[in-house]
Amino acid sequence: MSNITLLSIVFLLSFFFVGHKDLIKYLLFFGIVTLPISFDYTFLVLPSENHVGWADGIMVTLSDLFFLFLFIAGKMKTPRETSHEMKALFIFPISLFLVACIFSVPGAIWRRFSYFEIVQFCKIVFLYYYVPMTVLKNKEDIRFVYLSLLAALFLQSILAIVQFYFQDYYNFLHTGSNVRLTWFGNYIRSQGTVGQPNGFAAFIIPILLLNQMILSSEKRRKFLYKNIWILGLIALVFSFSRASWLAFIFSTFLLLLAKKKGDRLVANIFPLIALGGITLFFYDFWSARIMTSDQGSLQDRWYLMRIAFEIIRKNFFFGVGINNYWFAMNHYIPQNYDWPFIYMVHNVFLLVFAETGIIGFIAIILLFVVPIIKTLRFARTGNFGLSEYSLWLSASFIAIAINNFVDLTWASSILNSLYFFLLGLANVILNLGNRKYSES
Repeated sequence: MSNITLLSIVFLLSFFFVGHKDLIKYLLFFGIVTLPISFDYTFLVLPSENHVGWADGIMVTLSDLFFLFLFIAGKMKTPRETSHEMKALFIFPISLFLVACIFSVPGAIWRRFSYFEIVQFCKIVFLYYYVPMTVLKNKEDIRFVYLSLLAALFLQSILAIVQFYFQDYYNFLHTGSNVRLTWFGNYIRSQGTVGQPNGFAAFIIPILLLNQMILSSEKRRKFLYKNIWILGLIALVFSFSRASWLAFIFSTFLLLLAKKKGDRLVANIFPLIALGGITLFFYDFWSARIMTSDQGSLQDRWYLMRIAFEIIRKNFFFGVGINNYWFAMNHYIPQNYDWPFIYMVHNVFLLVFAETGIIGFIAIILLFVVPIIKTLRFARTGNFGLSEYSLWLSASFIAIAINNFVDLTWASSILNSLYFFLLGLANVILNLGNRKYSES
């Protein structure tokens, strides 16, 4: 049975038994669960000499379709006059990033690739930032979102563990050519349906942090949440992503320290014990990944940053064009560059700076800093049962930022979509909190 046939049967049966009762929740659930599934089709692909970048054409994913139908269903169900006004709290950094991308186009070597990314960015912002603001109305909707995210974590974790155990099933729920397998020693690293181990790890970290927050606050279904959290941790180990391990540990302790002093140990006793147990059980795996030779991976990153610095120095204001780093990098190799590897810089902030100039760099900094500040501020002062969600989101944004200091996961379609979905969710939570505060 093909992947497409299998998914079609699942969607039809679930709609027949459940989906027709609440179309909004049906579409929202599958939009979230299919977000990491690499079922996509790309239009207008150009022959680009194995181009690596933000977009190779106009991509439409399975999750895109669900969120598009969700937008239509939401508009049909909620009359304009009865819908609550939802302020777009992060529109300035989003708009600034878009402006930077547009201003960078004249300096691009291949402008059509810049146009592809501009369209892709607008699509992601609309579907994953704006659409949630039109359909999520109350705390019950937020709860449904986090249950859907946990379902996605469960499915991805099970698949990742199966992949590692059998060293197979890496093309499951994936369209297009076979995924490129990434090895560590004699093991193929797990990647779920994301198609890349670092991207997979970056995807599950925010949901692991959500699960951790639930374990410290929810009293119902704790057995289920504990098992999903353990499965997610094991899947994270099997990704062998060092940057993601670091980001998760840092964000985990951030959530721990955010608790009141008297509640820190009690509220987080299980996560701490589970984290310690898994660390000891998989000691050989993570210690080998950290201690043994990485075939020059860390040195690669430093030398690649030198190329990025050279591009930034000569294209400070407008960059070399969004989505054009791949075409420009060979023209900016420093004279004393003595490393045999030339590739995309593994730092998304430097990538944006090199491609879009100082305006884009300021924009991406604001895209992370502004949500972190707003969600942390609300987590400290907010009530109404929403402050813990806000704290989780701030920890998730910090984890994503840490990960992208040494990687490019934010530049991929799946992770970019997840980020803007979390940004939209933060927008909804902050609006709901402010509305309840005004009403009180």
